Amino acid sequence: MSNTVDKVIKIALDEVGYLEKSKKAYNKDHKILDSKEDGAGSDNYTKYGRDMNALYPKVMDFPAPWCDCFVDWCFYKAYGETEAKALLGGDFNDYTRHSAKYYQDKGKWHTSDPKVGDQIFFKHSSGIYHTGLVYKVDKGYVY
Repeated sequence: MSNTVDKVIKIALDEVGYLEKSKKAYNKDHKILDSKEDGAGSDNYTKYGRDMNALYPKVMDFPAPWCDCFVDWCFYKAYGETEAKALLGGDFNDYTRHSAKYYQDKGKWHTSDPKVGDQIFFKHSSGIYHTGLVYKVDKGYVY
C-alpha cells in the first residue's frame, strides 16, 4: 500500500477496541499498554502516549489525554516522522489547541467540506477540546 490516505485510516481502524490503561495495571506491567483490553482504566496510559513521548518528550506528555496523540501516532505509523509532521501542519503535539494552530498557521485550516484522512477538531464555548480522524463522510455525517 502506497502512502495514501487509506494507509492511515487502516492503522486507525485496526485500533478500534483499544482501551486506555489504569495506573495500577501500568505500574505492574509496562507491557500492558500493548494489549487492547487488559488493564483497562481511566488514567490515560496508552501505547500511543508511550510511543510518541519516546519520540518527543518535550511536547508529548505521558500519561495524558490521548485523542491528539492517537492521531499523531496513526500518521507517524503510516508515513514516518517527516511526512507525518508535514501532513499534520508541521509538527507533533498532544495538545489539541496547539495542533489546530499548526493548521491555521500553515493556511490549511478549514471549517467545511471535510475529507477522509483529515484531522477533525471539536470545540465548545471554551475552545477546542477534542480531536479525531475523519474516516468516512456522507451527505449528513462525518465519521
